[in-house]
Amino acid sequence: MDESKARERLKGLVSQEILEDVTRLRIMRMLSLRERCACEIIKSQPKALIHLNMLEKEGIVKKREEGYLTYYSLAKPEIAELLVDL
Repeated sequence: MDESKARERLKGLVSQEILEDVTRLRIMRMLSLRERCACEIIKSQPKALIHLNMLEKEGIVKKREEGYLTYYSLAKPEIAELLVDL
């Protein structure tokens, strides 16, 4: 699938505001590979917690807590498939 088709299909799953933000897309790409600890995401993306909270509020990511650590993953597996083409 080419990039334009992937973007069109993503529009049905996430808001335009999410798609237009490079940092949120980077975080989603990271999570498309595997679940990650918040500390790992924060190291690579400035202000990641703000973006993670927004992605969680939109239902794009889910989090789970294990002891003192918080892990994030994509809530919708179909998003991961589309991110490959972006």
